[in-house]
Amino acid sequence: MTGRTQPARGIADRAGQSPADLLSGFADAVAMPVVLLTANARIRHANAAFIQTLDIAAEHYLHKKFPHRWLMHPQKALAQLREMLHRAVQIGANPEPAYLSLRSSTGSEIPTEAHVRPLPNLGQGSDGLIVVTFRNTGQLETPPSAGQAEGDGGGNSLRNKLKRSEERFRLLFEYAPDGYYLCDLNGRFVDGNRAAENIVGYPREELIGKSFLKLNLLPKSQLTRAARALLQNAAGEPTGPDEFTLHRKDGSQVTVEIHTYPVRIQGQLLVLGIARDITERKRVEEQLRRSEERFSVMADSAQDAIMMMDAQGRVTFYNKTAQTMFGWTAPEVLGKDLHSLVMPERYRDTYLRGLAHFRHTGQGSAVGKILELTALRKDGTEFPIEISLAGVELNDEWHAIGIIRDITERQQAQEAILKEKAFCDSVINSMPGVFYMLDEDGQHVRWNKNLERVTGYSSDEIAHIHPVDLFEGPDRQHITEAMATVFAKGQATAEADLVSKSGRKTPYFLTGVRVERDGKLYLIGLGIDITERRKAQAILEKLNADLEASIQELDRSNRELRDFAHITAHDLKAPLRGIATMADWLDQDCGEQIGPEGRENLHLLRSRVDRMGHLINGILRYSEIGHRDQAVEIVDAHALVQEVIEQIAPPNHIEIQIEGTLPSVEAERTRLTQVFQNLIGNAVMYIDKPQGQVRISARDDGEFWEFRVTDNGPGIEPQHFGRIFEMFQTLSSSDHSESTGLGLATVKKIVDLYGGRVWIESEIGHGSTFIFTLPKHPKHKARKQE
Repeated sequence: MTGRTQPARGIADRAGQSPADLLSGFADAVAMPVVLLTANARIRHANAAFIQTLDIAAEHYLHKKFPHRWLMHPQKALAQLREMLHRAVQIGANPEPAYLSLRSSTGSEIPTEAHVRPLPNLGQGSDGLIVVTFRNTGQLETPPSAGQAEGDGGGNSLRNKLKRSEERFRLLFEYAPDGYYLCDLNGRFVDGNRAAENIVGYPREELIGKSFLKLNLLPKSQLTRAARALLQNAAGEPTGPDEFTLHRKDGSQVTVEIHTYPVRIQGQLLVLGIARDITERKRVEEQLRRSEERFSVMADSAQDAIMMMDAQGRVTFYNKTAQTMFGWTAPEVLGKDLHSLVMPERYRDTYLRGLAHFRHTGQGSAVGKILELTALRKDGTEFPIEISLAGVELNDEWHAIGIIRDITERQQAQEAILKEKAFCDSVINSMPGVFYMLDEDGQHVRWNKNLERVTGYSSDEIAHIHPVDLFEGPDRQHITEAMATVFAKGQATAEADLVSKSGRKTPYFLTGVRVERDGKLYLIGLGIDITERRKAQAILEKLNADLEASIQELDRSNRELRDFAHITAHDLKAPLRGIATMADWLDQDCGEQIGPEGRENLHLLRSRVDRMGHLINGILRYSEIGHRDQAVEIVDAHALVQEVIEQIAPPNHIEIQIEGTLPSVEAERTRLTQVFQNLIGNAVMYIDKPQGQVRISARDDGEFWEFRVTDNGPGIEPQHFGRIFEMFQTLSSSDHSESTGLGLATVKKIVDLYGGRVWIESEIGHGSTFIFTLPKHPKHKARKQE
């Protein structure tokens, strides 16, 4: 890399320094004299160009008040420069330049144009810096002396010429049709014209001083290419044309073609860029490319062969389908006589005569028509084609474009259709019912032989009979409405009596479906003789009436039975209460006279009365299962079992434990409570161990929940497993006051009602486990809670 890029590299190497130090580095890379001042106008740094121009050592200027009289003159310019510094510090303004001379240590004077620019807020506690730059104006920009008018000869004349030249250049730069811009080697914009503003959509004030490498002007994928172009410019090499996609300020995109040139202005190497908006050109090119691609893709993907021939009959275009259809490749055909390749020899004279006429007029007997002809393949086989010809005039010559379709399959299909029609006719005529096809006017389009046989009308008569005329009375209106429904909604059914030519009526079930064929709507239907079905329907209606009467009678009997059970229970409980009361009176009034043995008998009497009361209540509850509707709800079985345990209130020597968390189930709360009360209550009642244990658990068994109630009681022998779920069956003594023989029967009836099952696992001396299942989605008849 050349030495011209070294200052820029040195600046980059100082990354990570303070802003003031970094600015000092930038100043050293500038070719014109630059002085950096602190906020109180003391010299902080002077660049190499300043030192070289004045030929002074650092100790003569560093930290000294600026400006020094021995550095500059005339006195008026010094005063102007002090005022500029004051304005820069006080109000942060960029004043107009001052014209003065720098005086070197040797006494020579260099005329310059001084610019002052404040740079506040550099961070790290700094109050900012002031940048003073000096541009060497030579003799062209000597400020007017006292008494000399502006524009008088000498230096002013040269300066005015230069000013006019610069103005002309500026006008050319400003109003150039392409976008012109200047940037430094770090990619920061220095200037730009109006066309450049229009291209990117930013005013130049928003771009100047900012690097395009950090702005959102370029996609990330193009930043490397743009940076590479900057490196080429830094090496003194122009670049371009390069295409870039720019992001405009409003978010839209524009495609540009950019040339860049390295230029040196006032001793500084800059980049002149010329950007041309080629968005429209690219759009047109892209449209043309896509159009050509679409034509090529459409032509090559067309299912028909497409060929073009010139006025001499030579092939000029031949797509892929043509290659497949005829067997000739494009190189074998292009430029060759078309007729000798694809036309059978017996037709060639006719084709050639037609070509001679077409050559002069663009017309012919085949032009503008669709014809079915015979063509020839490369292997010599012939096949049927359908060809459409059109004439187009190109370069004062007529060309023919042919679109050719192989209709071998179509001809085969037509033959197959004829065979299929014959087959369909056979199927339709073999149907047991009547088949009919009607148009929207209600005229018969097609029918089977059965319709002629059932109605007694001939084929010619059916063709002229409206379908409604085959019915009488209310059936005519019914059939009319059914036909209208088919054409309006797509399908309908009806039952009506079909009346034959002789007047015989036959009941038919008639169907109708709407179909579309060749853009027209039709009704296709089938009629089934339902004479036997109507007979069966009459029998079924009588059976249903008898069944309904039986159900009502059964319901009445069930109600009477439930009423009888309640009345009987009431009538039985009254004397039982009397017996219990009498026993209590005897015990209270005559207890001493009857002695201990009598009191024991009275106690036994009261226990049997209580047992009879429990038995009556159990029978009532058992009889009500499945007859009284209860609301089905989601029941939390865990909470319900806890409530049941509290109601049972087991003695202190029995521990009842719920293992895990019991699920929520769909059930009637009251019935599920009865199940757990009976199972847990029985377990507590029959435990014979000093420390009793009852465990309740559940598990997911697919479509069911399986519940277990396990105790450490005496156990049950296997031969009793089935008997204990029957009514009035108990394994305890009949004198046991709590045992009615209905608890487990009640459990079984409720579980059966839900579609589950209940069973026991037991071993003598090791306790018992009662297991029952409940479906997750029961299908019992109880109403669900809304």
